[in-house]
Amino acid sequence: MSRGRGSEGVKVLHEVIDLTHCSSVVRSVVDKMSSILEDHVGGRRTALHSCYETRDDVNNSGWAVSTLEASLRAFQAAETFEESLVAAVNLGGYADGIGAVNGQIAGALKLFFHGPFVRMSLFFPTF
Repeated sequence: MSRGRGSEGVKVLHEVIDLTHCSSVVRSVVDKMSSILEDHVGGRRTALHSCYETRDDVNNSGWAVSTLEASLRAFQAAETFEESLVAAVNLGGYADGIGAVNGQIAGALKLFFHGPFVRMSLFFPTF
């Protein structure tokens, strides 16, 4: 899935993951997360969507796939960094992991547009 210069980094991540998981499913999670972050670091809000359409659909078990999809669902439903993070941790279950992944997803886009030293209340850009 990775499209740009990060593909070498993704290859290294796959090698590390294979030490403990050796799973094509976990590799696909890494690929999707890499693609999302590549979009956001490049200043593009990702076009990838969560497999969960509503909050009630969310499985927050802590499994890698569920964690990424729940995090992405919270991000898509929000208009600000804060809304995204609050929505993510309020899913319950594996809230700390979901919140951490969501912070990476939302934070990468926020950092591109606003830099590291801004008030947390700034809104995401509208696309």
